[in-house]
Amino acid sequence: MRKEGSNFFYSASDLSGFIHCHHLTTLNKMAVLGKIQKPKRESKLIETLQMRGQEFEQDQLKLLKKQKKTIAIIEQNSKSAFEDTKKAMKKGFDVIYQARMEMGEWQGWADFLLKVETPSKLGKWSYEVYDTKLASTTKAGTILQISLYSEIVATIQGVTAENMHVWTPKGKETFRVNE
Repeated sequence: MRKEGSNFFYSASDLSGFIHCHHLTTLNKMAVLGKIQKPKRESKLIETLQMRGQEFEQDQLKLLKKQKKTIAIIEQNSKSAFEDTKKAMKKGFDVIYQARMEMGEWQGWADFLLKVETPSKLGKWSYEVYDTKLASTTKAGTILQISLYSEIVATIQGVTAENMHVWTPKGKETFRVNE
């Protein structure tokens, strides 16, 4: 969650947090407003898990590169990341890595968008969302996250993707967007 001017912007993590604990959203808003201090989570375990998660994501990117896919990498520090994502979608890259997602007050970063052969307003292709997770089972928060990103992708390409996916160490899990 962040605030620009009088507007609040939320991520898929904020949505997941709200579903698990409504009060968490209130606490996060108070922290963004400077009324309370957000607790610091310094833990070697959390750091290690984050590092392993990033390595797993990079491994997936390497696999896609080995498949000779055309890949657009969106720079996270760029103010034009959302526009860059839309341009990459219009150009028809096979893979868009770190795709910036924005729709109203919702925003985030999809790990990957992969091109599929379903026509859309982009052309003879469209995109499906892929996320990477180290967990052995996909949690509800992950489904919410990729559902939100799939909705944002649908507004860009003018068609709802049939599927959304999660890569885990056990393999790929596929979920139907409309379900």
